[in-house]
Amino acid sequence: MKATEVSPIRIQSISITPNADKTTFIISGSATLDAHDTTAISGSDSDPFFTKVDFLLAHVNEHGQNENASLQLQYAPLTGPTVAISFEEQGTKIIDSAKTQCGTFKLFIILKASNDIAIEDKFITIDSVEFVRDPAYCQAEPGSTIAQVELKKFTGQMQTSTTRGYSFKNDAEVPVEQAQIQVSKDELTGQLTLHGVNGYKVAKYSNGQNHEYDDDWTATNLPPAPAHTTDFKYSPTKLADATDFEKEAFWVVIGPRFNQETANDFYAVALKESEFIEGTNVAQLEIVYYKK
Repeated sequence: MKATEVSPIRIQSISITPNADKTTFIISGSATLDAHDTTAISGSDSDPFFTKVDFLLAHVNEHGQNENASLQLQYAPLTGPTVAISFEEQGTKIIDSAKTQCGTFKLFIILKASNDIAIEDKFITIDSVEFVRDPAYCQAEPGSTIAQVELKKFTGQMQTSTTRGYSFKNDAEVPVEQAQIQVSKDELTGQLTLHGVNGYKVAKYSNGQNHEYDDDWTATNLPPAPAHTTDFKYSPTKLADATDFEKEAFWVVIGPRFNQETANDFYAVALKESEFIEGTNVAQLEIVYYKK
């Protein structure tokens, strides 16, 4: 595809803004049409309009050549002719939560316009912008992810209690001495708290502080099957004895015999339902959890 030598398309100020850990890059900028460009649109009384915009992402290798990039490029296509385009309003972004590829990248913007409804690509303008993702941003936090081990999904029933808990090993509610987790309920607020017991620690699942929501797993938004340990990132420094327990997240549960390579003593749990039992300070809970 070649750009047309004369075109009324004008691109303004393309910029690429990363989030803190460079797992998401937001593309800003705009494009307009110069209806007064008599050289480009000579011989017609019709004003030009955009018909299509495409984005292509390439990784620049060590030889300066463009190659396929493993980062995900997202944007909403045009739904009809328009006279102005905002890349940010199109939701244009580059995503790589898994931190798979670093180096130099080149984003190509391909804009098509016309002043003739029978010719979609009468005018073509191609522009590009480079950005760099330093190698340090492709290194995961030590211990925050483990080897990719396949996990199986289970559901279980338990109650808030001071004497009982849940055993992922037995898939049942058990005396607290045999449990890995326990849930308590605040008598005044009804707030649920998840406790790690018998040497187990808990941490809220973290997806790298990115701005994407399609990997924010909950009991109703589960990871694609089969799930793997790598679906549940966490910060070892945030492992604690207890944390709030509510429906809008998953929690990683790490035991004293945890093995980084085999995922022994690794669990992920979410609250699916909670129902307070009338006349008591007890809540009946349904949980969803993963284990190898």
